[in-house]
Amino acid sequence: MRFTVLACVLALAGASFDYTGKASLEDATKFFAPNQATFLYERSYSRQVSGKDMECIYMYTLKIPTPSEIELVHGFIHEEEVTNYPLKMKLSRGPLLDEAPVMEVSYEKGLKEPMKRIYHFHYYDQEARCAVITFNDTDGVLRCELHIWNAGQKQPSTNCKRE
Repeated sequence: MRFTVLACVLALAGASFDYTGKASLEDATKFFAPNQATFLYERSYSRQVSGKDMECIYMYTLKIPTPSEIELVHGFIHEEEVTNYPLKMKLSRGPLLDEAPVMEVSYEKGLKEPMKRIYHFHYYDQEARCAVITFNDTDGVLRCELHIWNAGQKQPSTNCKRE
């Protein structure tokens, strides 16, 4: 009887730490594949410029110089004007075993000190080509973003939406 209870507890604990979609460092590299555009489909917050939301927010992967570095172009449309700027992303494993991969994204062009933000590659659905990326804003509030590949995707999977 004790063995059965122990086996059930261990199975439940294992299931909570390893579920389909749990993102790995390799998944982040796959999602941000070279010459691939990803689009911000939905987010849990609003970023407005002059009282209007940005549209068609995307990232285009230029290259992956090393397995832990990705060079991107980030862009959006605001009031019919397209804005693009280069970003660098450093990927690393989360400090804890069950923590999502860490993405340190920086913008350096023309700045004395680079602007940086730490993101987590929280969830990945390889078949649906969508991912959930999170970060804490300056007030410490967790913010979520749902990204999809440009390659024929019109909307993310149910699993991505649920995450």
